Amino acid sequence: MVALKAVDPKSAYMDSKNLVPIWKREIEKIDLEIQVLEGDLETAIDNLNYIRDKKSKLKKQKDIALKKAMEDQVLFQ
Repeated sequence: MVALKAVDPKSAYMDSKNLVPIWKREIEKIDLEIQVLEGDLETAIDNLNYIRDKKSKLKKQKDIALKKAMEDQVLFQ
């Protein structure tokens, strides 16, 4: 016959790593994932801002080119 082992109530909800409650480990893991996502979000926002700025500059260059073309067209008619 096998003897039943006594179960310590603390060990039922404690992680074996440094005896930290399992829920605390889960919260730390989730917080880390949130930080990673926030970093990714900041990068995406920075990239979108760069694209918007680049688009604005190109539109300005196009407007300038169109104005020059209109001026040249008026001069040569």
